[in-house]
Amino acid sequence: MAVKFAVNKLREKAQRLHREYDALCVFNNMLTANDRNRFELEKHRFGEAKKDQLRRIIKQLEDAITDLRRDFGFRVPNSELVKILDKVEGLPKGKVLRMSKSLVKRHLHWVQKILGHV
Repeated sequence: MAVKFAVNKLREKAQRLHREYDALCVFNNMLTANDRNRFELEKHRFGEAKKDQLRRIIKQLEDAITDLRRDFGFRVPNSELVKILDKVEGLPKGKVLRMSKSLVKRHLHWVQKILGHV
């Protein structure tokens, strides 16, 4: 019973990290339709993954998230980006979420450096 609980916790963590990675990629406009399909397939594999596979997946996601946050200079917690992703995914098909320059500047350090006080 304790092992099943531990595996479920690892699955939940992998799913949360995958969602955060997804949000980071969407915020940076880094995903193609093929990437989106691959992401969906990856999420479904979490249910079948064993404990050691989940640990490896978690490590890979943590490393990828760390790299994206560093490379793009994210200032806000991943949870804030997930909220934006939730809004994007909740839009009717064909609609676009517009974000103000000030919102983007608050979220990304490099934008602040480039745009300054614009």
